[in-house]
Amino acid sequence: MKNYLFHKDQKNEYLKHLNEYGFCVITDIIDETTCNERINEIWEHPALLGNNNINRNNPDTWTEESGWNTDNVGFLDINGGHSETELEYYWKIRFNPDLVNVFKTVYNENVFLMTDRVGIMRPTKNVIINGIKVDKPEWSTRKSWLHLDSNPWEPSEKIKLQGLLTLTEQTETSGGFCCVPGFNKRINEWANNNKNTHTGGIFYFDKKSDEYNKIQKITAPARSLLIWDDKLAHCNYPNTGDKFRMIDYISYERISDYNPDLIKNLRKIGLDSKLLKSDSKFFEILTNTNKSLIDFDNYNKLISSEREIDGYRLYKQGCELECSGDVDGAIKIYQKAFKMCPILEDI
Repeated sequence: MKNYLFHKDQKNEYLKHLNEYGFCVITDIIDETTCNERINEIWEHPALLGNNNINRNNPDTWTEESGWNTDNVGFLDINGGHSETELEYYWKIRFNPDLVNVFKTVYNENVFLMTDRVGIMRPTKNVIINGIKVDKPEWSTRKSWLHLDSNPWEPSEKIKLQGLLTLTEQTETSGGFCCVPGFNKRINEWANNNKNTHTGGIFYFDKKSDEYNKIQKITAPARSLLIWDDKLAHCNYPNTGDKFRMIDYISYERISDYNPDLIKNLRKIGLDSKLLKSDSKFFEILTNTNKSLIDFDNYNKLISSEREIDGYRLYKQGCELECSGDVDGAIKIYQKAFKMCPILEDI
């Protein structure tokens, strides 16, 4: 496999590598200040890790008891009751024209933004707990989950991208993206030689599959955009080092692919924006070009009356209750919210 690191202006080169091997890395896609501020936002904002119990400088607090809520592969979702629209650098990254242009170049058409999650892997070596340097193998994420986010027996005719932005350097020990380079080119051959066991959603390769012997770790500098074809077998590998791995998952859809998931995504952004104050950073960032990426003028008009907006605000409170475990309390709030804002019945 040839070098997979490219500059944003090397369009022919990264397109060729993407086609041949199923992935490529575009370096220096965002500036250092934006990257650092995004890391600060993840640590400090209450929508993510900023719940007042977690301290980035105190490993004693990087625990589930303190509210650390990544899953077993390192995904971090927005906390219940909060929204991506409350964030600033989340959007500055996703509206970055250099980053957007990579997807537009691959798709050869305009795109819509899909909101996506954060990826965090805690260090598992030489962690200072109660003043003592220890290893934390229990913080390690899942191993060996090679998969496709599509059906290998019904591969898409057009390339469909997935992506991530490295907020920290992705090394051999940091944990990170790994894949079977070139699987995208032989997916049909593989499918013909294997029994169709796809049951919907993500397809996981059998642990005895020979593809596991072909996995390669893909290292990359911080501030790099890594994109891959959804026909590429991939997963992430656990953090076995002494530094954090932080990424933003990034995805856009073709403007011609107006599918139900995309509509749901754009509708949520429009509704969430109704709960913001007029001087919110979100609106400050929302240029006409950026509005077009989320079809804002269309989906911001779904609700307008104070009753509807109050109903949606009540709905978000119900989401927070549900995430905290109070399902009965959440249901009561949802019932009131649906009466005030009938469009919620379709969410």
